Amino acid sequence: MHIPGNPPGSGLERVLLDKRSGFYAVLGTEPPEPVKIPLIDDGRLSESVPKNTSSRYCPECLASGFGWSTLWQQPWTFACPHHHIALIATCPSCGQRPWSSSSWGGRLAGQACCTEREPRPKGGTSQRSIRPWCNGNLGDAAQIPVHDAALHAQQRLLVLVDAAHRDPGGPRSLGPWSATASQHLHTFCALLRLSVAQARSASSWADHLARASAAFDDLNQTDGSGPTINLMLSDHQTTGLLGPRSQALRSDLGPILVAAGIRNIASAIPPSSRLTFRTARAWAAHPPEWTSPRDHGQHILQEHQTEPLLPPASWVPQSLWTIALRAHDVQEDDGPVLSMILLRLGRTTPWSHIALELGLPATFQRSAGTRLRSLHHHRWPNVLQDMEDLFTQLRQAPPPINYSARRRAAHSVAELAKVVGAHRDDDLAGLRRFWEVFTGGDIRLAPHPLGTPGGTSAHLEHVAQRQHLDDAHDVLFRQYHERLIGHHGNTVDGPLTWTPP
Repeated sequence: MHIPGNPPGSGLERVLLDKRSGFYAVLGTEPPEPVKIPLIDDGRLSESVPKNTSSRYCPECLASGFGWSTLWQQPWTFACPHHHIALIATCPSCGQRPWSSSSWGGRLAGQACCTEREPRPKGGTSQRSIRPWCNGNLGDAAQIPVHDAALHAQQRLLVLVDAAHRDPGGPRSLGPWSATASQHLHTFCALLRLSVAQARSASSWADHLARASAAFDDLNQTDGSGPTINLMLSDHQTTGLLGPRSQALRSDLGPILVAAGIRNIASAIPPSSRLTFRTARAWAAHPPEWTSPRDHGQHILQEHQTEPLLPPASWVPQSLWTIALRAHDVQEDDGPVLSMILLRLGRTTPWSHIALELGLPATFQRSAGTRLRSLHHHRWPNVLQDMEDLFTQLRQAPPPINYSARRRAAHSVAELAKVVGAHRDDDLAGLRRFWEVFTGGDIRLAPHPLGTPGGTSAHLEHVAQRQHLDDAHDVLFRQYHERLIGHHGNTVDGPLTWTPP
């Protein structure tokens, strides 16, 4: 039995046809079972379409002698691709749905004959009785033409299902994006859900399918844009494009729609959101925490499949290496704020939690907010691009230092001095410099009594003596480091200090 409009032996036909028995196929009256398509879109397709409990039919196919097609029962089909007319759900004689009961199993009838018994008369006796067969000719049902756009949309969906079944991870291109066949199907299904959610009036399934197909055509343009997709993604209430997380999880747009939507509004969203969505990349994305853990692979474009996905805290010193940034107007004092920005990349973590992870004192958070706002107003796009470039560089050459472990090891000055065998009173300047080198920290933000507030004479003196202290204490600092490794283990090993190549 061949599905009209699909190549014989196609992946879709093999999935849709029930091969367990040829008996009903010979009769032309096989009642198809619901399709089960493994490993395709995690059931999202079935969430996007109306449910059918019986089989619809094409009156022209039955009148012409074609057998029943399992394609007719699938909820995402509404028209016969061979005759370009709508599938009919009920018998023109009795008004019942074919194959909706098990009555058909007790008789042998022509393929165009109604499979149901006549309905029980209203108000009739409840006494059990065998009602006569309807025997209505399904081929006499009215033929309702379907417009070409809807037929094109239906065929597109069938092709997407077929491709995703045959090779879910197969590479595909959609406009400017590189994606998989499964992601293509997910994108189309997400567009269907959006169309249904955004409908302001009653619309048919064919209308929703045609709208989704038009939006998909827009995405397939060179710039991935167009009037239909732009209008659909502009309704942030239903898309969940800007969050919160619960709304993003419900809408489940997928990476292509997220990238297309955020690209169009990147310049208008808050600076922190641009950092969270990583708008400096070629294509923006929702943070990984806004997707279900089992769906991370589904929600990552090939351009974004990096390892790791986000900068680990262990890679980020308390004060970022400003020498590794391209921006000419970055000052050394900006190091701690830039470290906060790098660690916030692709995350929704509160700034206060970021500061805590970097070992920054609570008092610094207020001044950091002022500095962040200054960056937002003057050179935020350049800072974002610098962060992306630096993260790319760190992925290629990961830091050989676990900065998180070193911050923990040096958090208590008394414990640090005890382990390394230093006397704070005798060489406070040397211990300050060692703490700074060992942790990658900023001496202005070091724990008491090492910290020297910025702008004070103590801080200015420390900055002026850095090179001298490094030269004079080189051997001693390395001994301190070896003692810390002996006490804390390999978590604090590696070179004493490091900067990106």
